[in-house]
Amino acid sequence: MHTSGDRGARWVVKGLINLKPELAYQLGQLISQEIKNHGLQPNTIYKPKTGGLVCVQYTALALVSRCIFTENAVYEQGETINFEIKRGYTEILKNQSVLIIDDIINTGFSVRLTY
Repeated sequence: MHTSGDRGARWVVKGLINLKPELAYQLGQLISQEIKNHGLQPNTIYKPKTGGLVCVQYTALALVSRCIFTENAVYEQGETINFEIKRGYTEILKNQSVLIIDDIINTGFSVRLTY
């Protein structure tokens, strides 16, 4: 079951790619090539939450971009109700082009919770 409460068609243990950093690096290279193919040149790659951060870091490296992530921000009865950019990153992002990359998109839940 995904964080959103929805079930995907198949279970993917996405973190296993990090056991072989060369695979995460190659995936970052492939993602960055697709980004370039679409004519995008972001200053910063932005990851909602921290899952999949290794792959996003490799993507940012291939694009010669910065990489930031959000963190849990507000809790309501033990549940996260949004994610927030912290650690002074908001100042860095001013007047920058930012591309949001999430590791697995099923419902867009993490992206929608980003503040």
